[in-house]
Amino acid sequence: SRGSFFQDEAGLHHVKAMSVRVVDTCGAGDSFIAAFTTAFCIEGLEPDRALQIASIAGGETCTYQGGFPQGLRPIPRWLLSKYADVIT
Repeated sequence: SRGSFFQDEAGLHHVKAMSVRVVDTCGAGDSFIAAFTTAFCIEGLEPDRALQIASIAGGETCTYQGGFPQGLRPIPRWLLSKYADVIT
């Protein structure tokens, strides 16, 4: 719900989350990282555009039933601390 973040030598990049009707989150991270890696590393797109493409791919994956059910887990404290200045 907080969107996607990517940090490089230019700074912290952020793309807002897209709204989808979530059925299952299984595979969303795999879809996200595959889309981001392809867009950023292979196609050479700018970080913000690569994040946008990855967010769409991950969000779309959430609209399908995955291989096994997973319960929600809390966000790790270290992640919240690391990005406290951009997470509201």
